[in-house]
Amino acid sequence: MNEDQTFASAVLHEIEDMHRFFTRWFGGTMPRTEANFDRFRMALDGNFAQVNPQGLLRPHAQILKDVWDHWNWFPGDPNFRIWVDQAQVHHVLPGAHAVAVYQEWHNYQGKNVGRTCTGVLCRRPGTPTGIAWLQMHESLMPA
Repeated sequence: MNEDQTFASAVLHEIEDMHRFFTRWFGGTMPRTEANFDRFRMALDGNFAQVNPQGLLRPHAQILKDVWDHWNWFPGDPNFRIWVDQAQVHHVLPGAHAVAVYQEWHNYQGKNVGRTCTGVLCRRPGTPTGIAWLQMHESLMPA
């Protein structure tokens, strides 16, 4: 495996691991503590922003507030989960940056909702997996 392939594998691991965090956080199966939340907070670049499925650009501070506030957002469903499908690194760019595309799926009370996501990530020592999120864009999948 060459250096680009090793980096791409690390990016895909971060995407999967972040979504395992989302399942536990939004499902309320992990305690709502600053220490647990640090897994999310420490993985985002200080200038991280997200374009949400409604097309709104949400800056770093808003994302942190919203995710913190949405702990246990999907209560009462022990089968609630968020998972990633068809994840690929489309581009490995100079300076250990990558553009990744994947499908994100949510299952709550037996209903699946999907979105296609494009993320820009980079190698960053000191983050939970050595990878940081720079930008995210989400579009809802057709119903």
